[in-house]
Amino acid sequence: MQSSGALRLGNFARDCADCSHRGISAMEYGSAYRIQASDRELAARFLDDPFADPTPDQMRLLNRLRWHPIGGKYVLVCTRRHEEWTLARLKGRGEPIELLREHVFTDLAEAERFVFRRRWKAATGEAL
Repeated sequence: MQSSGALRLGNFARDCADCSHRGISAMEYGSAYRIQASDRELAARFLDDPFADPTPDQMRLLNRLRWHPIGGKYVLVCTRRHEEWTLARLKGRGEPIELLREHVFTDLAEAERFVFRRRWKAATGEAL
């Protein structure tokens, strides 16, 4: 027998796959949540420790910031194993990744913060 948590997750996954009953497509589902001024506190917590286990509210914010069309999305590419990460931009499925070599990091936490700030700016129009 499934636990109630597993059942809820199953319902959530099904709802995400078929959002037509809400009048939105599955692709639009990720943008249904609007970032609010109160989310700045959640952003500050992420910036303090990018590797901490996120709260449900932080996870909601992270998922919203990650929900972006593939073309133009910022990602990190490990360019030297466990030593160096380079900011990159995805161009689209089947297209080569564009490495932005002016943004190279030797601290993964700092790299994660940089990408978070870029995604926040893209989603809100405001800098953190």
